Amino acid sequence: FSDTTNSRGRIYYDHASSPEKLILETTGTTALSIDNSQNATFAGTVSVETSGVPTLAGGTPYGLLVRSGGVNSNGTYQGSIGFTESSDTLVRAAIMSKQTGADNDQHGLAFMTHPSASDVNGSIALLLEHDMNATFAGNVLAEGSSLTHKPSSGGNGQINASRTSGATVQMQAQSALGIVGTTSAHDLKLIANSTTALTLATNLNATFAGNINAVAGGINLGATGAANLL
Repeated sequence: FSDTTNSRGRIYYDHASSPEKLILETTGTTALSIDNSQNATFAGTVSVETSGVPTLAGGTPYGLLVRSGGVNSNGTYQGSIGFTESSDTLVRAAIMSKQTGADNDQHGLAFMTHPSASDVNGSIALLLEHDMNATFAGNVLAEGSSLTHKPSSGGNGQINASRTSGATVQMQAQSALGIVGTTSAHDLKLIANSTTALTLATNLNATFAGNINAVAGGINLGATGAANLL
């Protein structure tokens, strides 16, 4: 292809390359190559137009549409975007559409990484499910000064920590008070300097490991009368 002055572009098939490629050049430089496995490599920025593609429920066009074939079944991946180094032949990270519900239209996003050299297929680091739940495979590090949980519905803020076949510890913020404790049939221990300071048993007995200091007033034993005051 040329204008009235010079050749500006060409499309040709490179049979000698490995793998073989169909190449599109502009001003002597490869802009796009498609190999014999149908993989396409763009040399520059890829701009995505929104015309002619499916839209979201509200009518807004998708900026980028990724499709893959195959029959939907629970737990399968349907579309993916892979990331790799320029000299690498393996995908090192990926974002995939994953069916997370019983229905074919219940999909979430799986963020996958290769945490070790032996993990050639990749592992899910973060799964965002169709019901808005998020599951992290590793530790969650918040580098800010605080970690806040404030429900948009205006209800109680709550954080649960559970162990399989073990205790469940709950921290909850209500409208007029805060709650910390176990919601399972397990004792609650408060520690200081990695040592138990207070044990709250399931029978509601409290055991202090150290001294009890009453700064003001006294300690009431079951009632507020003088006879029950230490």
